[in-house]
Amino acid sequence: PIPSALLSLLPPPPPAGWTEPFFLGKVAAQLEANGQRAASSFSRVGMFYPVRRRAARLSWTVCALLGGGGPLQTVLQAKGTRDRLEIVLGWLTALRTNAEKGGT
Repeated sequence: PIPSALLSLLPPPPPAGWTEPFFLGKVAAQLEANGQRAASSFSRVGMFYPVRRRAARLSWTVCALLGGGGPLQTVLQAKGTRDRLEIVLGWLTALRTNAEKGGT
């Protein structure tokens, strides 16, 4: 399951639509449709939401989701969005390497 906080940051689909293997766009669209029919907490950020702001929210959201990936103090001391995303990239790289070696 993908947290709705993360899916809400997906930009609108490109004019030609998402490529077939990219299923997250479909999941976000389903959540959005369900939210229109019922009281739902899912709310996608708008089309004109600034890209820089979207990236900043993504960096904090991913850090919160992967909080066990490394020391959170490092994230709090990061100078900005780019630094946070580089920390997350390091965490994800370590997780992938561990998984490839058969770790958990």
